[in-house]
Amino acid sequence: TAYFECQACGLIVMSPHISPEYFKEFYDAYDAADMFFDEEDILQGSPRHNHQIVLDKLPSLLPQRTPPDPITALDIGGGPGLYSAALKRAYPDWRVVHGDFETRSNSILEKAGVEARHIVLPSQSLGNCEFDVVSAFEVIEHFDYEGFKALINTVKAALKPGGIFVCTTPAFDSPMLQAFDWFNICLPHHPPIF
Repeated sequence: TAYFECQACGLIVMSPHISPEYFKEFYDAYDAADMFFDEEDILQGSPRHNHQIVLDKLPSLLPQRTPPDPITALDIGGGPGLYSAALKRAYPDWRVVHGDFETRSNSILEKAGVEARHIVLPSQSLGNCEFDVVSAFEVIEHFDYEGFKALINTVKAALKPGGIFVCTTPAFDSPMLQAFDWFNICLPHHPPIF
């Protein structure tokens, strides 16, 4: 298996293509990294650098609201919920929803006032015009191209008019990632690289 860059658009894809059915089997057994976060990490830990950047910028990107009509935010594919918990700490009046296929930390997140949902992406509905912001940190690269398109459509349907989608993905050109050959180590987790 190797990565190839499209000369027309710059999208980097894995070849040969791995079927979504294989990913479902693979990811059901995966997610071991989330076991390394305990309740204190989730409820009181410092946000990761990319999380903090978004936390700082969100209020300026969203319309101002006050209860009973709070800002609604959904973090998808958020693993143990580090960002969801940090978002709720930063903006306690907001309705924060955490969605992931792994439900191990849902009871911890609910203690922090975060609504936790079992969500299997990319095709499961996230709601209809329900959220002001949807975030996905290091998630989109886990889908093949068709899954990515389905995810974007699902997110678009979930956003309220004027809502925003915030996502991050590994930077293929990053010297650090290339130095550690990160993409080959993580095969077959990342079918497309942006």
